[in-house]
Amino acid sequence: MKNLGNLKLNSREVKRLLTKQYFSCGSEAVICRSEKPNTLYKIFTQSQLRVGTMSLNKLKKLTAIHNMNLENCTLPLRTLSNNGNLIGYEMTYNPNNIRLRPNALPKEELLDYLKSIKEILCNFTAQGIIYGDVSFQNILIDRKKHKVSFCDMDNIQIGKYPIDFLCHSLTDYDDIRGIDEKTDAYMHNLLVLKSLGLDFFYCDTLDIMEEFTQEAVKTFTSMQELETFTGEYIIKYLRK
Repeated sequence: MKNLGNLKLNSREVKRLLTKQYFSCGSEAVICRSEKPNTLYKIFTQSQLRVGTMSLNKLKKLTAIHNMNLENCTLPLRTLSNNGNLIGYEMTYNPNNIRLRPNALPKEELLDYLKSIKEILCNFTAQGIIYGDVSFQNILIDRKKHKVSFCDMDNIQIGKYPIDFLCHSLTDYDDIRGIDEKTDAYMHNLLVLKSLGLDFFYCDTLDIMEEFTQEAVKTFTSMQELETFTGEYIIKYLRK
C-alpha cells in the first residue's frame, strides 16, 4: 500500500492558514484554502485556533482511500505536519461544489440527488465502506454537472478502522445494533424524510405515509425497532 506524501508546515504557516485562509469549520477541524484552486487543507483543532493532532485511525483510513482512488468523494492527497506531529491533510476540492440544501432546490432535482446519494452509498458498501454521518453538511453537489460527492472522508468506517465521531442518530443506532452494513440505509432514510420536511422521531406515522406507498410500512416499522431494521432504502417507495 502506497503511503501518503507529507507537507511540513511551520507554526507561522499554520497560524496564517487558520486566520487568513479560513474556509469553513466542523466539529473536529478547520478547513483552509491552500495555494491551489482545486485543493483544501483540513487541520484538526482542539479549539478554533488551537491545533490538534490527527489520529492513527484517521491516517489508516485516509491511506486506504488514497490507494483505492475512490470516486464521488473528496480524496486525500497528502498529510500535513507541524513540529513532527500530523495535524491534518490536503484534499481535492471542486470550486463548483455547494452543500446540499433541500429547501433551495426544486423537488424533482432534489429527488434526483437523493437517488444519486443512495447509489453512491451502495457503492461504498460494496467496497467495504460505511460512510456513517449521511447529513446535508457532508454532501456536496455540482449543479452544473448534476453530480454528488461526499466530504469528511476521514470519519468513515473502512475495514477494521471505525468511525471516529458519531452524530446523535448514529449513537442511538450504534447502541442498539452496532455500526453495520445497514447503517447507511438507515441514515439515508432519515435524510430523505428531512428533505421532505419530516422528522422521523417526532412526526406521526400517518403524516410520513402520505409521502410513501404502502410498501414502505414494513421498513418504517423496522426503523422504530432498530433490532429488526430491514436495511431497505425507502426512497423507492416515494409517491410519484
